[in-house]
Amino acid sequence: MASVAAQTVGVVAALTVGYLFLSRKGVPKPPGPRGLPVVGNLFDMPTGKDWEVYARMSETYGPVMSLTVGPTTIIVLSTIEKVKDFFEKRGANFCSRPSVPMMDIMEWSRSFGLLRAGPDLTKTRKMFYQEFGTTALAETFFPQELDQAKTFIELVAETPENLVDHCFQHSGALILRILYGYKALKQNDPVIAKANNVIKIFSDASSPGSFYVNALPFLNKLPDWFPTAFKRKAKEWTPLYLDLVDDPLGTTYRSLADGTAEDSFCAKWLRREMTTEELNLMRYGAGGTLGGGADTTAITLYCFYLLMAMHPEIHERVQAEVDSVCGRDRLPNFTDKAHLPYLQAVIKEVVRTHPAVPLAIPHTSLEDDIIDGYFIPKGSVVFGNLWQIAHDPVAYPNPFKFDPDRFLGDSPQRDPYDYVFGIGRRYCPGRLLAHASIFITFAMSLSVFNIGLAKDENGEPIVPSIDSQPGIVSMLAKYPLNITPRFSPEQLEVLLAA
Repeated sequence: MASVAAQTVGVVAALTVGYLFLSRKGVPKPPGPRGLPVVGNLFDMPTGKDWEVYARMSETYGPVMSLTVGPTTIIVLSTIEKVKDFFEKRGANFCSRPSVPMMDIMEWSRSFGLLRAGPDLTKTRKMFYQEFGTTALAETFFPQELDQAKTFIELVAETPENLVDHCFQHSGALILRILYGYKALKQNDPVIAKANNVIKIFSDASSPGSFYVNALPFLNKLPDWFPTAFKRKAKEWTPLYLDLVDDPLGTTYRSLADGTAEDSFCAKWLRREMTTEELNLMRYGAGGTLGGGADTTAITLYCFYLLMAMHPEIHERVQAEVDSVCGRDRLPNFTDKAHLPYLQAVIKEVVRTHPAVPLAIPHTSLEDDIIDGYFIPKGSVVFGNLWQIAHDPVAYPNPFKFDPDRFLGDSPQRDPYDYVFGIGRRYCPGRLLAHASIFITFAMSLSVFNIGLAKDENGEPIVPSIDSQPGIVSMLAKYPLNITPRFSPEQLEVLLAA
């Protein structure tokens, strides 16, 4: 046992010294905290709300900072300008994803969001762009968006105390329907349960501070008998992603066979002549989109409800706008969007207040680079701190105030949709559909419900906060709310049936 540990330390030391000697080329890396021999900044890596820790670090080290863990350089970008310098201006060099050892060990790296630069990524993105890439294409899925939004409203009206569950059910059901034509159960759907479990595992397993193997990949070379939590977890988690990939796809195959298939993403592709390679790209592309997209929309929807309860004056104002445009005899639809500027401002402010993926999914450099006089080694892991960008006091004065008016008038502040869905060549291909879902679900919620504070057993209001939780995908703490319908059950039934 001791000899294995000694050999391990020796290998890491040799790799680190060799890496530093060969790669600096006389140009310094970006500034950052001083590390220890061999392990570098391993013990500086945040294990909680990474984005807040990195934001504090940037006050000392600036908008481009670096940390080193073993032979790996980690770059954190804290302004929109620097993110664009890397991911747009140098997009060809920073369009890939880093190797995440836990994802590789679990064989989850074929997921669309984790694909590295190369032909598979190019072909998969093209497949998605052909179906979702323009406004006109996204609009072909508006009927499914409307139908699923009505189901969400129905669920919240029935059991408002289960709001969080309904948010996740809604986002999962919508993505399943668009990708596979799969019509989820209103509650306790088994595929949605699998998707939510996979998303949680992804967030836990891919965070840099969750497992030492993510920072020190050589640990995977340790013998199987060596007691390592990551290997035990990887063995447990490996089959779950493949199950999620293939389970809903079986529904698409069956519906095509019996002639009942909707025009979902997979149904459209399966109707074509595809090679085995294309079929696998479709499988993993759809599975990765299901695993990566459901949580983010659900979190944004729940955040909206919290913020409406926390800010009754804003809730009343945006609700009055919806009523003035849509009246009280129908539910909102997509043609109303252009006439609801304050609602659109509210949506932007919700998205800005809590970016669901605060550090975004990291990029990696394909080759050595020099930017702003700093050396960026090949294989660096590069994060854009979206949370910090969204709370930049220069771009957003008083950034912790919930203020939709910042996006109105002659000089609106920066639109968070410019960055929350990614920047450069790895932007989210489903962003138009996600934006549409957020709009129609927010609008219907305002039309149908009053959203206020719940009270405790003493009659005192329970005031929530936007309490973000650690993880690649940042959940929000649960709070009870007082959600009451503005229509009788009979009136609501008529509106939902229209």
